[in-house]
Amino acid sequence: MNINHEVSSTEKNMSSSCREEDAEIRYLEWDLNEKRNRCFHLRQDELNDICVLRATLRVAHAYLEKEEYEKSLLNYESIVCAKFDVPDEIRARAYHGKGLVHMRRNDDHPARESFQNSINYSSKSNKIGNHAIDTAESLFYLGVIFRKSRSVADIDMSMCLFLEALHIRRSILGCDNVLIAEVLKMIGNIHIERNEQIEAYEVFSELRRIEAACLQKKYKASSGGGIMCVPKRGIIGSDCCNDWEFAASAA
Repeated sequence: MNINHEVSSTEKNMSSSCREEDAEIRYLEWDLNEKRNRCFHLRQDELNDICVLRATLRVAHAYLEKEEYEKSLLNYESIVCAKFDVPDEIRARAYHGKGLVHMRRNDDHPARESFQNSINYSSKSNKIGNHAIDTAESLFYLGVIFRKSRSVADIDMSMCLFLEALHIRRSILGCDNVLIAEVLKMIGNIHIERNEQIEAYEVFSELRRIEAACLQKKYKASSGGGIMCVPKRGIIGSDCCNDWEFAASAA
């Protein structure tokens, strides 16, 4: 009886979560249509265009999270194919979203192109902050795609992309951040594959130090003080093998 009750509660929670996601998408689509209608009835200017573009991005992201990839891709495409001038930041995020859709479908070639376009557009801005973080995000995912290849040249390219993403993230986020740990794990695993044990040991040692620092920040935050170190996502599942102990024993 208890087991059935727990299963029933889980199903109810999942059903409730799905309803909330559907309601959110319906609202975002309504908001997008309202902005489109406003642009149609009023004089179309740059401000109205940007409002529509940002609303379209939100709809595309919502469909991506819901794994409705066709609808997500359709909205991203409407941004990158827009006939009027689209700000580089928005175009970069649309290309990044396209890359994620293709990546989740295991369409590596279009994913590469999309992430590269995202990097090109986000790099056009000289601003630091979100623009540079967006660049690092696309660099990271592009590195993940190159890493899937068994080609030595692609693995080398993957390492270069990870190192560039690491440099940008460190310059903005500092050293003790889970996004730094995320890219360090990828770099460390490449060192392992290359049998570069000393380099791998150094990378994984730094990774463990960051993890400990983030846990300490999380503890302080839960105790009422400090800033919680929150990841944007988990470290890539395919690279979750515990290579640090192997590197430590070999070094």
